[in-house]
Amino acid sequence: KKLSQIVQAEQERRAGIGVTRFERSETLLSEAMKLWCDDLRIRNRGEKYIKDVERFIIIVSDHASWKQLTDITPEGFISWRSSNNSKAPKTLNEYLNALNAFLNWLVQRETISSNPLLRVPKCETRGYQKRVRRAFTSNELRRLISKSPEDRALVYHAAAYTGIRRGELESITWQDVQLDAEVPHIVIQAKHAKNKRTETIPLHPELVQKLVAKKSLGQNFITDENFLKKLREIS
Repeated sequence: KKLSQIVQAEQERRAGIGVTRFERSETLLSEAMKLWCDDLRIRNRGEKYIKDVERFIIIVSDHASWKQLTDITPEGFISWRSSNNSKAPKTLNEYLNALNAFLNWLVQRETISSNPLLRVPKCETRGYQKRVRRAFTSNELRRLISKSPEDRALVYHAAAYTGIRRGELESITWQDVQLDAEVPHIVIQAKHAKNKRTETIPLHPELVQKLVAKKSLGQNFITDENFLKKLREIS
């Protein structure tokens, strides 16, 4: 009887069907996904990332009629992808990445024995970008800064001259800005940095002048809250 169970489990594994103690009780995909999202929050993943991957999984599972973990198949995902081939290849890959992250987490927890989408190939992105990104030229950047309101111009200036990410830029206070140091710099605290390490970023002389003038007015490092709100919505 034991040998028969082992053979059956191996046959199901090869067919892409993972059977474990949780799946035998017909674990709902929605319940497993809630646990995963809770775990992501505990591990301090960004709320935007969590909501995005949750939305991606729900969209695909609704199309493929996945209710339980045992329902997840390569055919279901490929069917959804074929029905949405108007989306950019990069976007389609983001949906697959979200599902793989979720399923790999379930494998690590031994909720499923294998990831049924592990061998689903990604879309080719080279040569198929809908929007080819490029850096501003120096003249374009200066025109943008000169035409923007003062507070907003400082945000653009700081981002361009330091490379600081939006979330990091938003967290900066004057305590993090060392304008009187031999080499003026900004300190990005570890808890706000993407790599969770404290970073010291030197400042361009032109940016130093603008920050000195702003600090002398007793204002916060960034005061354009409406702009920051808009920036959060589009990033």
